[in-house]
Amino acid sequence: GLKAVGQENLFIGLLRDGGMTVALLADAGIDLKRLRATLADRLASVMPEPPADMTANPEVSAILLDAKATAEQRKHEILAPVHVLHALIQRASRPVLEIIEAAGGSKEKLLGKIERTLSDF
Repeated sequence: GLKAVGQENLFIGLLRDGGMTVALLADAGIDLKRLRATLADRLASVMPEPPADMTANPEVSAILLDAKATAEQRKHEILAPVHVLHALIQRASRPVLEIIEAAGGSKEKLLGKIERTLSDF
């Protein structure tokens, strides 16, 4: 099975969390219906208890550190999913970008919406 969380796993986890992440995606022009259809098999799957030795791959570790740094630099008291989404999209791998583009979105527009949200956070 999977031993390390990758970028796609992180993106899907943020989608499952819903809330602000999903609202930002919609606000950036991403067709949520198409996005969910693209990821239907992964979103619908039952989340088993992750193995105790599950880790984040180096890319995801760097994303989480970037998210923490962004929250600290902006003097936000909590590290929120929007910080993680910001860092993820900045470092997005080709597969994550393809998921977003297949649903009518773009990295640039999404980052712009996230930046505005972080400014108002």
